[in-house]
Amino acid sequence: MYGYVIMSNHVHIIARSGNGKLSDTIRDFKKFTANTILHTMDSISESRREWMLHRFSWNAAQHERNSNYQV
Repeated sequence: MYGYVIMSNHVHIIARSGNGKLSDTIRDFKKFTANTILHTMDSISESRREWMLHRFSWNAAQHERNSNYQV
């Protein structure tokens, strides 16, 4: 990962994979980032917490693979 910017509705990433599997690197980055966002929301007082969790839950309902949240 050379750099990234997390926007409100998308992410810009400049990356290269050492093993030639960039899709795996991006998948792992997205999983780590989503888990970190959810963990941070639990550990600090976030004024939009309920709204964001509701939105993440609604997004998950639109995808077959996600049962709880889709960040």
